[in-house]
Amino acid sequence: MSLHRATPYAGRQRTVIPPRLALAGTAIAFMSLYLGAGALTPLLVAYKDRFAFAPELLNVAFAVYAAGFLVSVLIFGSLSDHIGRRPVLIGGLIAQARISRRA
Repeated sequence: MSLHRATPYAGRQRTVIPPRLALAGTAIAFMSLYLGAGALTPLLVAYKDRFAFAPELLNVAFAVYAAGFLVSVLIFGSLSDHIGRRPVLIGGLIAQARISRRA
């Protein structure tokens, strides 16, 4: 597989990825981020049982998680309009890998 160079866009050369490789990479990135975003929900129930949290505290923890997720989507969603989708996606995958490695 060879990578082709597309015409310059805003003074930069852009690498064109073959369609099958792009589809596979997109599917893997989507699945990885999707599973990572939902990983906290079952963990909250396990934490509730392990540390004997009150049901109200579980609701508060999930609400804080949902609010933080919403704020990050609103901030980083518009960031991709300014710097491009590839850099934001690659940055998100790197951040997820670093966070997953700590856990």
